[in-house]
Amino acid sequence: MKMSIARNTLIIVLVISMTGCSLVGPKTQIFSINSNPTGADVIINSKNVGKTPLQCQVERDEDVIIEIKKPGYLSVFQQSSTRLSKYGVLDIVGGIVWLFPFFGLFSAGAWEQKQTTFNVALDKESAEKE
Repeated sequence: MKMSIARNTLIIVLVISMTGCSLVGPKTQIFSINSNPTGADVIINSKNVGKTPLQCQVERDEDVIIEIKKPGYLSVFQQSSTRLSKYGVLDIVGGIVWLFPFFGLFSAGAWEQKQTTFNVALDKESAEKE
């Protein structure tokens, strides 16, 4: 019985190590967006996600463009690009030793957003219109 459990555990560990750590890593991460004044609309990659202050989930493997806008104020644009996560680094190291962990680099868990917190001061629109 003990030998069977040990063998099954070893098989599970081998399967996970061969597929890459990134496959079991999180696919999204939390963005925190604040504005002064509060109550500004937040649009991420052309999708309205709420009003500030806001916390929302974003995909780890997609570059993100954020628009923060409020009537009477100039819109502000921010962006965050991706970088290799700690899971992705483990996949590269594992891939050097054993080819299969490289497959983890194709999953969202291999990446992370460079910036996840945004604090924006909105400037009032000028009274003069051209």
